[in-house]
Amino acid sequence: MPTAAVVHNSGAGAELGHLHDWLTLRGFDVTMLERDRDLVADADRARAAADAADLLILLGSRWSVARPMDRIDDEPYAAAAIAIETDLTERRVAQDRPLLGICFGAQLLCRVLGGSVTPLHEKVFGWIEPRSDESALTRSWYFGHEDRFVPPAYVRTTAVADHAQVAFRHGRAWGLQFHPEVDAHTLRTWFDELGMDRARVGDHIVQVLTRREANRADAHALFDHIWQQASSDLHEPSGAAVR
Repeated sequence: MPTAAVVHNSGAGAELGHLHDWLTLRGFDVTMLERDRDLVADADRARAAADAADLLILLGSRWSVARPMDRIDDEPYAAAAIAIETDLTERRVAQDRPLLGICFGAQLLCRVLGGSVTPLHEKVFGWIEPRSDESALTRSWYFGHEDRFVPPAYVRTTAVADHAQVAFRHGRAWGLQFHPEVDAHTLRTWFDELGMDRARVGDHIVQVLTRREANRADAHALFDHIWQQASSDLHEPSGAAVR
C-alpha cells in the first residue's frame, strides 16, 4: 500500500476535494499534518512522517511565502511552521522523492529550489486553461491566489497562463499554482473562511457544480500523470518547455 503525507492548514486549508477521492481509489494510506498544530507542536514527528511517506503533498494556505509572516494579524506560529515545512521540503528535494506542491505548497517548493515568490498586482480567482506541452495540464483549472512563483532557469516550467507561470517540475517534485482538487464543498469552505460575499462568488460555485464530473476526471488524470512520472526512474531534462 503506498503512503502519502499531506501538509495542510486547519479549516479551509484541510479540504482535499478530488484529491481525497484519488488517494482513496489508488489505495494510499494517508497521514495528515496540520501546519497550525502538528508542525510546531511536534516537528520531529512531522519530519518522520514526511520522510516515511511515498508521496509528500503540500496544500494551499491562507499564509504567504512572499513576505515574512510577522504582521500583527498573522498567526504567531505561522513563521515557525513555514520554517519547518521548508525543512521538510528541502529534505524531500535532496532525497529526490515524490512531492506535489499546490498553490502555497508550489510557491514554497519554488523558493526552496532557488526561485522567487512575489505578490500579484491583483488577486486571481476563476477558471483558466494554461498552455502546456503536457496534455494532462491543458484543462480548465480553478485558480485562487495573490502571489506568483518564478522558478529558477534550471527548473522545467510545464505550464503557463497569461498572468504567470503556473506549473513546474524538478526531478520528482511538482508544483501547481492552480487547484485541481477543488470541488463545490471546497470552494464554499474557502469563500466562507475568506469572508467573501456569496453573491459575488456564486457563479464560481455554479460552474464547479456544472463541471463536477469533468473536473473530477481531469484532476484524477493529472494526479495519475504526476504520480506515474514522480514515482518512475525516468526524469525529464531540465529547462523550460513552454514559452
